[in-house]
Amino acid sequence: WRCHMKRKIAVFLIVAVITASICPMLALSTSAQNAELFSDYYKVKYSTQNGMPDNSVYDIAQTSDGMIWLATASGLVKYDGFGFELINRENTDGFIASAVTNLFADSQGNLWIGTNDSGLICKSESGYKTYDIESGAPSNAVRGIDERSDGSIVVATANGIYSINVDGVVTVFDNPNGLSVQANIM
Repeated sequence: WRCHMKRKIAVFLIVAVITASICPMLALSTSAQNAELFSDYYKVKYSTQNGMPDNSVYDIAQTSDGMIWLATASGLVKYDGFGFELINRENTDGFIASAVTNLFADSQGNLWIGTNDSGLICKSESGYKTYDIESGAPSNAVRGIDERSDGSIVVATANGIYSINVDGVVTVFDNPNGLSVQANIM
């Protein structure tokens, strides 16, 4: 038994030494390939020092029009490739939140904006629409957003899950034992 165990340890040590000597070469090879692959691109670090409204970014989404959206403690930030625009309750009519925590760009071109205390906001061509406790949501603290194959939006909150169909009707999943396997919500 001891001879068999010593042989296993020796084989393990040999494999470990070979792996340790090969891995740095693989890492260098991969780094060189990545450098060549991205040689036509450059890196820019954005912060409040060069125009970004907030240094803390919680989520990022890109809508079908090419805009980049950032969820920050200061609000929703739109980046068009040239500059940043801060959107929050202080500077935008119909936008009821300051801090934004989650973003989701749906298949229809809408941007869904989750907040920690103001519910869910849908930004569409017609403006902003809010879904919160008053409109039937189980909580105003949004934790996740996704889209079902039928186009409805599924929202996870601090107190439960709900969906919004394409007509804007809110349905709360209120099964006391949790969602059933047949629910197939996402």
